[in-house]
Amino acid sequence: MNLFSRLINSWTGNKSTGESYYHFELATSDLDDDEHAEYNRSAASLPTATKTRLPTSRVIMLSLALGGLQFFWSTIMANLVPFLRSLGLSKPVVAASMISQPLSGTLVGPWVGAFSDGLQTKWGRRRPVMVLGAVSTTALLILLAWVDEWVHLLTCQPNQCGEYEQSVQHFVQGVAVTLVVGLSIAVQPFQSGARSIIIDNLPAGQQNEANVSSSRIICIGGIAGFLAGTIDIPSVFNNSYQITQLQGLAVLNAVVITSSVGATCLVFKESSQSCFRDGRGPRPLANIWRSVHGLPDVIRKVCMVQFFAWSAWYSLLYYTTTFIAELGKTTKRQT
Repeated sequence: MNLFSRLINSWTGNKSTGESYYHFELATSDLDDDEHAEYNRSAASLPTATKTRLPTSRVIMLSLALGGLQFFWSTIMANLVPFLRSLGLSKPVVAASMISQPLSGTLVGPWVGAFSDGLQTKWGRRRPVMVLGAVSTTALLILLAWVDEWVHLLTCQPNQCGEYEQSVQHFVQGVAVTLVVGLSIAVQPFQSGARSIIIDNLPAGQQNEANVSSSRIICIGGIAGFLAGTIDIPSVFNNSYQITQLQGLAVLNAVVITSSVGATCLVFKESSQSCFRDGRGPRPLANIWRSVHGLPDVIRKVCMVQFFAWSAWYSLLYYTTTFIAELGKTTKRQT
């Protein structure tokens, strides 16, 4: 019998104060040594401190980081494929690079979450991970937006490379694909921290309110990101700064992400206590490997369907904007 199938979870709360705590019981008499160790790690990760109910305004601020995250995803969804195509990348290469996003969510996401569980800093467990992910995401997006400029700055000026012109352009394309993969990895700690920080710091009785608030913030961030993408940024600046669409959106993302993550981090002081008693944290890769091999057949098939469905859907999802843009160009030529 699986360890967690024998875990009995009961919640007790004081509805008048909004405070809550968790109590877990386990019949451990038939566990082996490895299961006892796993139980000890799991029990240590459970919240034991009383959580105070937060006012609605602070719940909203706690969810703002998710709005910044969704603003980023909307920017990527609407503008990344056209940008990569403008660098001369073929459609199959662009589609292959998009698969790095679900792969990163599958492989990197669980590891980041487990690492964050065992983190002990004076700034807390989630905030350092979220801030590191937000800074890395912003920096890589800016590097990607200016990839053609800074690569030519390090090599040779455009149209002045002579016989190496094609080689330099291929190098630009390779760097761009590498940055896309880096973005897929960097955003994992960002979104892991932004989601976990809400669960960690609100009582169970307020989780529904937090979900509603987060959903609204995510919708607002997504709509704002797509609306920002409809603005013709080069024409706004009369092309005096020689700024491209993605470059302008990258700067806007830096402002939105910095402000939203900053607001979330400043709304409260996070506990610095690790989820694990021994302070060593989990063994993420070993735990993931064991969990994958220990999945029931039905759950394993569901996970496989989800994995391949999202791997296929990501490419279609991102090429939708390219398809619409090509339709617009065709209409303009006909008129």
